[in-house]
Amino acid sequence: MKNSDSIEQVINNTIDKSKVIGLLKSNKKIAAIKYIREQTGFGLKQSKNIADNLAANSNFYGGGYPDFEASTTQENTTPQRGNHIKVYNTNRNNKLLLAILIAIILSIYLFFDFGW
Repeated sequence: MKNSDSIEQVINNTIDKSKVIGLLKSNKKIAAIKYIREQTGFGLKQSKNIADNLAANSNFYGGGYPDFEASTTQENTTPQRGNHIKVYNTNRNNKLLLAILIAIILSIYLFFDFGW
């Protein structure tokens, strides 16, 4: 990939999108990601994002392109309808789950130890 080439140009010129979409519809996401990596030379994360974007919208790279670089640098992202990105705050959910688990374990310990 030349520095002057945009990601969209590389995708549109090197990837057979119908092949990728066919693999995705056949539940062969890993094969689709591998194909994208082989054709473009992109890394695993970028190739996965391309596959996810094409799975969500087969015309994702068909015109009016979104800012692909911005969408590949965010953690915990999932392409949504209309090419919007929703970021999930998993750290907060994990802390809440841990607090609940500790409370349950403490309750069980107190019940059996002191007979509450």
